[in-house]
Amino acid sequence: NYFLLELVGERSRQLIVRDPAKYHFNPKQLLSDICAVYANMSGVEVFAQAVANDERSYKPQVFRIASAITRKRGLVDSVVAEKFDELAKAASAASSSKQQADSEMMDIPEEFLDPIYYTLMNDPVKCPKSNVTVDRAVILRHLLSDPRDPFNRA
Repeated sequence: NYFLLELVGERSRQLIVRDPAKYHFNPKQLLSDICAVYANMSGVEVFAQAVANDERSYKPQVFRIASAITRKRGLVDSVVAEKFDELAKAASAASSSKQQADSEMMDIPEEFLDPIYYTLMNDPVKCPKSNVTVDRAVILRHLLSDPRDPFNRA
């Protein structure tokens, strides 16, 4: 996502290489290769979710711009372009689902959220020393590295 964002995003005009031949920098070929990789992963739902979860670099409009550029300039064939668009749609749907889930998490009462990771507790347990309720998986992970109660270090 980051490289796609740099190649076609808002700051793409600032991407200047003084001697592209010296560094074997070919942005058209790079864009074509990135689109081909995304196209090859178009049927993998987990990949689309991972793309959408990249909060630093994922922007649906970047995928639309990349698709338009590759089609206009003939950088990829029609099959790759279609598969790239399929992945873009799947990533957009995954992003919408994530945003909806995040907004639903805002409505969860605080006592149902783990105080360490601030995630919904699936298996709440109470720490015997501090009397704080946490998710079992979270506290077990903590206890593997430190046997003390994380809330009072007793």
